[in-house]
Amino acid sequence: MRAELDEADDTVDMITALGKLVRSSLRSGSDFITLQEEKDDLMNYLLIQENRYGGRFDISVRVEEALLSHYIPRLLVQPLIENAFYHGLEMNPGKGRLTVAITAEPGAIKVLVADDGLGMPLDRLLELRRLIGMETLRPQQDGGSIGLVNVAARIQLYFGPPFAMNIDSRPGQGTEVTLLLPLIANESEVERYVSRYHRG
Repeated sequence: MRAELDEADDTVDMITALGKLVRSSLRSGSDFITLQEEKDDLMNYLLIQENRYGGRFDISVRVEEALLSHYIPRLLVQPLIENAFYHGLEMNPGKGRLTVAITAEPGAIKVLVADDGLGMPLDRLLELRRLIGMETLRPQQDGGSIGLVNVAARIQLYFGPPFAMNIDSRPGQGTEVTLLLPLIANESEVERYVSRYHRG
Protein backbone atom coordinates (compact mmCIF):
# COMPACT_ATOMS: atom_id res chain seq x y z
CA MET A 1 0.00 0.00 0.00
CA ARG A 2 2.79 2.40 0.93
CA ALA A 3 4.60 1.62 -2.32
CA GLU A 4 1.43 2.38 -4.28
CA LEU A 5 1.05 5.72 -2.49
CA ASP A 6 4.68 6.62 -3.21
CA GLU A 7 4.19 5.73 -6.87
CA ALA A 8 1.06 7.90 -7.01
CA ASP A 9 2.97 10.80 -5.43
CA ASP A 10 5.74 10.40 -8.02
CA THR A 11 3.17 10.44 -10.82
CA VAL A 12 1.57 13.62 -9.46
CA ASP A 13 4.99 15.27 -9.18
CA MET A 14 5.86 14.31 -12.76
CA ILE A 15 2.55 15.57 -14.16
CA THR A 16 2.95 18.83 -12.23
CA ALA A 17 6.50 19.27 -13.57
CA LEU A 18 5.34 18.52 -17.12
CA GLY A 19 2.54 21.06 -16.81
CA LYS A 20 4.98 23.73 -15.64
CA LEU A 21 7.31 22.97 -18.54
CA VAL A 22 4.47 23.23 -21.06
CA ARG A 23 3.34 26.57 -19.59
CA SER A 24 6.90 27.82 -19.70
CA SER A 25 7.30 26.84 -23.36
CA LEU A 26 4.09 28.71 -24.21
CA ARG A 27 5.17 31.93 -22.50
CA SER A 28 5.27 34.79 -24.95
CA GLY A 29 7.67 37.67 -24.73
CA SER A 30 11.42 37.99 -24.82
CA ASP A 31 13.83 35.50 -26.34
CA PHE A 32 15.64 35.73 -22.99
CA ILE A 33 14.69 34.60 -19.49
CA THR A 34 16.34 35.02 -16.10
CA LEU A 35 18.57 32.28 -14.76
CA GLN A 36 16.00 31.78 -11.98
CA GLU A 37 13.41 30.92 -14.63
CA GLU A 38 15.91 28.73 -16.48
CA LYS A 39 16.78 26.91 -13.25
CA ASP A 40 13.09 26.31 -12.48
CA ASP A 41 12.54 24.89 -15.97
CA LEU A 42 15.61 22.66 -15.68
CA MET A 43 14.51 21.29 -12.30
CA ASN A 44 11.09 20.39 -13.73
CA TYR A 45 12.71 18.75 -16.77
CA LEU A 46 15.11 16.79 -14.56
CA LEU A 47 12.30 15.63 -12.29
CA ILE A 48 10.61 14.11 -15.34
CA GLN A 49 13.86 12.43 -16.40
CA GLU A 50 14.49 11.04 -12.90
CA ASN A 51 11.06 9.43 -12.97
CA ARG A 52 11.63 8.14 -16.49
CA TYR A 53 14.98 6.52 -15.68
CA GLY A 54 14.03 5.28 -12.20
CA GLY A 55 16.88 6.94 -10.34
CA ARG A 56 19.62 5.49 -12.55
CA PHE A 57 21.57 8.74 -12.47
CA ASP A 58 22.99 10.99 -9.79
CA ILE A 59 22.13 14.55 -10.81
CA SER A 60 23.71 17.71 -9.43
CA VAL A 61 22.55 21.24 -10.34
CA ARG A 62 24.26 24.34 -8.99
CA VAL A 63 23.55 27.95 -10.00
CA GLU A 64 25.36 30.76 -8.21
CA GLU A 65 22.83 32.78 -6.23
CA ALA A 66 24.16 36.12 -7.47
CA LEU A 67 23.45 35.13 -11.08
CA LEU A 68 19.76 34.23 -10.72
CA SER A 69 18.54 37.69 -11.78
CA HIS A 70 20.76 37.75 -14.89
CA TYR A 71 19.46 36.86 -18.35
CA ILE A 72 20.34 34.14 -20.85
CA PRO A 73 18.68 33.02 -24.11
CA ARG A 74 15.67 30.79 -23.53
CA LEU A 75 16.22 27.02 -23.87
CA LEU A 76 19.99 27.23 -24.02
CA VAL A 77 20.90 24.70 -21.31
CA GLN A 78 18.20 22.03 -21.65
CA PRO A 79 19.42 20.79 -25.08
CA LEU A 80 22.84 20.15 -23.54
CA ILE A 81 21.24 18.05 -20.80
CA GLU A 82 19.13 16.16 -23.35
CA ASN A 83 22.30 15.41 -25.30
CA ALA A 84 24.00 14.11 -22.14
CA PHE A 85 21.09 11.75 -21.42
CA TYR A 86 20.48 10.41 -24.91
CA HIS A 87 24.03 10.23 -26.29
CA GLY A 88 26.06 9.70 -23.13
CA LEU A 89 24.24 8.26 -20.12
CA GLU A 90 21.28 6.33 -21.49
CA MET A 91 23.30 3.72 -23.37
CA ASN A 92 25.93 3.36 -20.64
CA PRO A 93 25.20 0.47 -18.23
CA GLY A 94 25.14 1.08 -14.51
CA LYS A 95 24.88 4.23 -12.45
CA GLY A 96 25.68 7.49 -14.21
CA ARG A 97 26.33 11.04 -13.10
CA LEU A 98 25.19 14.36 -14.59
CA THR A 99 26.53 17.69 -13.36
CA VAL A 100 25.14 21.11 -14.25
CA ALA A 101 27.03 24.13 -12.89
CA ILE A 102 26.38 27.78 -13.74
CA THR A 103 29.02 30.08 -12.29
CA ALA A 104 30.40 33.60 -12.61
CA GLU A 105 33.58 34.29 -14.54
CA PRO A 106 35.21 37.75 -14.91
CA GLY A 107 32.64 39.60 -17.05
CA ALA A 108 30.90 36.40 -18.08
CA ILE A 109 28.72 33.44 -17.12
CA LYS A 110 30.08 29.90 -17.47
CA VAL A 111 27.66 27.01 -18.02
CA LEU A 112 29.04 23.50 -17.57
CA VAL A 113 27.10 20.32 -18.40
CA ALA A 114 29.15 17.18 -17.75
CA ASP A 115 28.34 13.46 -17.79
CA ASP A 116 30.34 10.30 -17.16
CA GLY A 117 28.67 8.39 -19.97
CA LEU A 118 29.93 6.83 -23.19
CA GLY A 119 31.91 9.81 -24.44
CA MET A 120 32.67 10.08 -28.14
CA PRO A 121 35.51 8.97 -30.42
CA LEU A 122 38.11 11.54 -31.42
CA ASP A 123 36.95 11.83 -35.02
CA ARG A 124 33.39 12.67 -33.91
CA LEU A 125 34.67 15.18 -31.35
CA LEU A 126 36.85 16.91 -33.95
CA GLU A 127 33.92 17.06 -36.40
CA LEU A 128 31.67 18.64 -33.77
CA ARG A 129 34.36 21.16 -32.88
CA ARG A 130 34.72 21.99 -36.57
CA LEU A 131 30.97 22.51 -36.92
CA ILE A 132 30.58 24.77 -33.90
CA GLY A 133 33.66 26.76 -34.89
CA MET A 134 32.38 27.71 -38.34
CA GLU A 135 32.15 31.46 -38.91
CA THR A 136 28.82 31.17 -40.74
CA LEU A 137 27.21 28.71 -38.35
CA ARG A 138 23.40 28.61 -38.56
CA PRO A 139 20.79 26.54 -36.72
CA GLN A 140 20.23 23.10 -38.30
CA GLN A 141 17.03 21.21 -39.02
CA ASP A 142 18.47 17.72 -39.30
CA GLY A 143 21.59 15.64 -38.83
CA GLY A 144 23.41 14.42 -35.74
CA SER A 145 23.89 16.47 -32.58
CA ILE A 146 21.38 19.07 -33.73
CA GLY A 147 20.95 20.34 -30.19
CA LEU A 148 24.62 21.14 -29.65
CA VAL A 149 25.09 22.76 -33.05
CA ASN A 150 21.93 24.86 -32.68
CA VAL A 151 22.98 26.10 -29.24
CA ALA A 152 26.41 27.05 -30.62
CA ALA A 153 24.74 28.83 -33.56
CA ARG A 154 22.47 30.83 -31.27
CA ILE A 155 25.41 31.91 -29.11
CA GLN A 156 27.28 33.02 -32.20
CA LEU A 157 24.28 34.95 -33.56
CA TYR A 158 23.38 36.62 -30.28
CA PHE A 159 26.84 37.42 -28.94
CA GLY A 160 29.79 36.63 -31.20
CA PRO A 161 33.37 36.13 -29.93
CA PRO A 162 34.64 35.57 -27.31
CA PHE A 163 31.37 33.94 -26.28
CA ALA A 164 31.08 30.38 -27.55
CA MET A 165 30.69 26.67 -26.83
CA ASN A 166 33.51 24.27 -26.09
CA ILE A 167 33.26 20.46 -26.10
CA ASP A 168 35.62 17.95 -24.52
CA SER A 169 35.01 14.20 -24.56
CA ARG A 170 36.83 10.92 -24.03
CA PRO A 171 35.51 7.47 -25.00
CA GLY A 172 34.33 5.59 -21.92
CA GLN A 173 34.84 8.60 -19.63
CA GLY A 174 32.16 11.10 -20.60
CA THR A 175 31.60 14.50 -22.15
CA GLU A 176 31.84 18.10 -20.94
CA VAL A 177 30.11 20.95 -22.74
CA THR A 178 30.97 24.48 -21.63
CA LEU A 179 29.23 27.71 -22.65
CA LEU A 180 30.73 31.14 -22.10
CA LEU A 181 28.04 33.82 -22.08
CA PRO A 182 28.00 37.55 -21.33
CA LEU A 183 26.70 38.93 -18.04
CA ILE A 184 23.33 40.48 -18.91
CA ALA A 185 21.90 42.31 -15.92
CA ASN A 186 18.85 44.13 -17.32
CA GLU A 187 16.29 44.19 -20.13
CA SER A 188 17.92 47.05 -22.04
CA GLU A 189 21.01 44.87 -22.47
CA VAL A 190 18.74 42.01 -23.55
CA GLU A 191 17.24 44.19 -26.30
CA ARG A 192 20.68 44.98 -27.66
CA TYR A 193 21.47 41.29 -28.11
CA VAL A 194 18.02 40.48 -29.50
CA SER A 195 18.47 43.18 -32.15
CA ARG A 196 21.86 41.74 -33.07
CA TYR A 197 20.33 38.26 -33.45
CA HIS A 198 17.51 39.38 -35.72
CA ARG A 199 19.91 41.34 -37.90
CA GLY A 200 21.63 37.98 -38.44
